[in-house]
Amino acid sequence: MSVTATCTREGAGELALRFTVKGDTTRLRLPERKAPARQDGLWRTTCFEVFVHESDGYWEFNASPSSEWAAYRFAGYRRGGEDDPGATVRNIETALSPETLEATFEIAHPPCARNAAIRIGLSAIIETNEGAKSYWALAHPPGDPDFHHQTSFAFALEEAFQS
Repeated sequence: MSVTATCTREGAGELALRFTVKGDTTRLRLPERKAPARQDGLWRTTCFEVFVHESDGYWEFNASPSSEWAAYRFAGYRRGGEDDPGATVRNIETALSPETLEATFEIAHPPCARNAAIRIGLSAIIETNEGAKSYWALAHPPGDPDFHHQTSFAFALEEAFQS
């Protein structure tokens, strides 16, 4: 199994994400498709995550193949985790074949993404039908996977949004 991800800036204050999982996707546990809605606990099964660092904290955005999503604001390392009503994950789409799962979505108007340069962590939790989970990220700190750790914020977006 392999996971790749891309993140680009789109429009005024939006991030566009694409995650591609390659391998035997018939073995993946995928949540049932639902109406798009904010939902906690998406990381308990197959889920795609984006972490955006800012000098005084960071945001966590979750997108599920179910089309459910979450947006949290943290004041510091694992401090806070409050829903951020000003951020939205939208247009969650998935395409599935026996060899590929592709998930695309947008993060709409995250306050943190208006800065000229932002650091980002891209990560995924992949669960099999047997219940085994694998944790994918651009970078992992030593020890157990920890997407909240500063080591995981390994991607830099340098371009500023055009107004």
